Amino acid sequence: MEAMNGSSAAQAIGPLPALHASSVQLLRRGASGALVVSVCGTGVSFLANLVMARVIGREEFGVYALMFSWVSVLAVVAQAGQDISMIRLLPSYIRDGAWGAVRGLRRGVGAMVLAISSCIALGGCLVVHAVGAAQSPGWRHTFYIGFAMLPVLTQLQQSGAMHRAFKRPVVSGLYQTLGRPLLLIVLMGVLVVTVPEVDAAWAAALKAWIGRATCPVTGVMPAAPDARA
Repeated sequence: MEAMNGSSAAQAIGPLPALHASSVQLLRRGASGALVVSVCGTGVSFLANLVMARVIGREEFGVYALMFSWVSVLAVVAQAGQDISMIRLLPSYIRDGAWGAVRGLRRGVGAMVLAISSCIALGGCLVVHAVGAAQSPGWRHTFYIGFAMLPVLTQLQQSGAMHRAFKRPVVSGLYQTLGRPLLLIVLMGVLVVTVPEVDAAWAAALKAWIGRATCPVTGVMPAAPDARA
């Protein structure tokens, strides 16, 4: 009986080193891939900003940068820490195979963040309407477009948090740090050819369109593994 117990214990402990080695290998591969994507994305984003500043001019780029700074800060407020909650809670749901809880968390958190960001965006538009009379029409249009982009931006951040929770940081980084800046550079070139005068409002509209056009793709929940596997 003791021999059987010892054999069972050995069988239970035996796979642990192999599992640990595979986990470490997966972690190293994911970390190295995320690092490469992050470094390349930083360079591409810097290039995209240079192209935009060259196209719309220094003054208009200052308006665009001011708008995007405000929108980025308000996006953090609108998240209310729920992107971190997803990263913290989803791995345990995934480990337990609770895919209903995964879908419920994504939909519930997404709806809450969408409601908060929509309210903040509406308030921002009211502020622009109240204080923007002394500014140029281009300034007002840029901020209107930026605040309208806020709900889309928060949903993209939610999708990125979900991919990180699913241990797919490379997939998230490919879109957020590489795909969007590259598409922005290409479409800025199209604007230069087709639009006589590109200003900050055009740049903001282009940024918002890129986010809205790709939101259905990045918002798709990663598929659950086959239960028969």
